[in-house]
Amino acid sequence: MKKSLSESTVLAASWLAGAKLISRSVDVLTLLILARFLLPADFGIVAMAMSAVLIAEAVAELPLLQALTRVPRLTRQ
Repeated sequence: MKKSLSESTVLAASWLAGAKLISRSVDVLTLLILARFLLPADFGIVAMAMSAVLIAEAVAELPLLQALTRVPRLTRQ
């Protein structure tokens, strides 16, 4: 049985939301483990490292591919 476009979209959005929820759950679990083993002085170092990771994730999620696929012909400009 073939699914409609709206059903496929809802399914894909559900998978995406579920994956994001699982990813954030792993992040919380990691934070709890770090909180157990790190000294209070180490949290600054972890915060700086996490800032760098979040910046890298934000840059990686930029929709550059979508912009490139919409251009009919690529030029140097």
